[in-house]
Amino acid sequence: MTSQLAQISIVGRPNVGKSSLFNRLVGKRRALIDPQAGTTRDYREEIIDLAPEQSITLCDTAGLTGEEDPLLSALTEQAIAASDLLVFVVDGITGLTAIDIDLAQRLRRFAKPILLVANKCDHHRHEDALQEPLELGFGPPVAISAEHNRGLDVLVDEILQRLTPRANPTPHAEKPGDLRSPLRFAFLGRPNVGKSSLTNRLVGHARMMTSHKAGTTRESIPIMTDGYLVVDTAGIRPKSKTQESLDIASTRQAITILDHLTVAVLVIDAATGWQKQDRAIVKIIADHHKPLIIAANKWDLIKDRKQRHGQLLEGIDALLQAAILVPVSAHKGFGMGNLTRTLMRIHRRALYTITTGRLNRWLRKTIEHHPPPMIGGRRAKLRYITQLAAPVPTFMIAGNLKTLPQGYQRYLTNQLRTHFSLQGLPIRWVTHKGSNPYAT
Repeated sequence: MTSQLAQISIVGRPNVGKSSLFNRLVGKRRALIDPQAGTTRDYREEIIDLAPEQSITLCDTAGLTGEEDPLLSALTEQAIAASDLLVFVVDGITGLTAIDIDLAQRLRRFAKPILLVANKCDHHRHEDALQEPLELGFGPPVAISAEHNRGLDVLVDEILQRLTPRANPTPHAEKPGDLRSPLRFAFLGRPNVGKSSLTNRLVGHARMMTSHKAGTTRESIPIMTDGYLVVDTAGIRPKSKTQESLDIASTRQAITILDHLTVAVLVIDAATGWQKQDRAIVKIIADHHKPLIIAANKWDLIKDRKQRHGQLLEGIDALLQAAILVPVSAHKGFGMGNLTRTLMRIHRRALYTITTGRLNRWLRKTIEHHPPPMIGGRRAKLRYITQLAAPVPTFMIAGNLKTLPQGYQRYLTNQLRTHFSLQGLPIRWVTHKGSNPYAT
């Protein structure tokens, strides 16, 4: 769990609208929604302001049926045990089911305050159906429609009345799911390469559900730990195989999360080596201009590690992508310290701005060692360089060229990356035709 704020968990059987309610209260589309039951597999936390002086941690949990995977049940019960209030959601249209009744008994064992909510009450005629949930013994339900934003004000008032005030609340605490922590990174990759296992190893407990079966993780789950934010994502599948709407949504969500990261960690299977889909994901990350670490998982299965290390590095070189290779084993814990240190180092370098003086001294020596090529019978001249932006290092270079020849641009990129320790960082170039634009 994340903070000392009061925690509220939304609980219920599958497909009663828990994630829709979560999204409505958060005010953003955070949780993945699909008509297929069981879309939410791991709990998700967000800090929200219910009132000007009342912040809470809101938790969306997986639907419980009594027949779910034991680990899924354990993860949900972990969230419930840490909660100050449970919002128990039932379907206001279909009424109570045997699963609702059994779940009510399970929830009672936690001895937590329970607020009953009847969702999908889109019209007043559904008010008559609110008598049946009284049988659960939690008092009259609050009638809402998360989809159509009906009854949410009443629900918030009911929640506030049931919360015990916490000392020194933090109304505007940083939101774990808001992707604004100093270091924000995600484990990305194709299905079943060990992304969730690495997340659990990094966090220090079984936070994410894992399985040998591909597709266990279906959402991008942000987790705040030790001052940084790690996101476990669903496996990114090839387009030809994303036939189900849920697969398409999971893949799209994993790719979208790249816009909010400071570093991307591509997890590959060290035992099987580079696959076609791994290369496709590298291109996606490169298109988003994100610093990249390659986490070669399952390193404990490799016998000739020196040879495999060289093979994986050759794969990176063939992709012409700046990346750092870090062998790891989620199963044995090998390499996790090195992975964390590499993340922090890349993050610091990405935010560091190189002074114009140092850059121009480097440029003069680099040009002396290998001058620019002849273009149209004239020698290309590069007169001046300065850094324009971070965290994607962008450099403006002035001279008599509109664009840098690709070969010479690669040369400058490699030299710049080596000289200023920018390994793993993407580098952008902007050219300015003319003399020093900053000369007076």
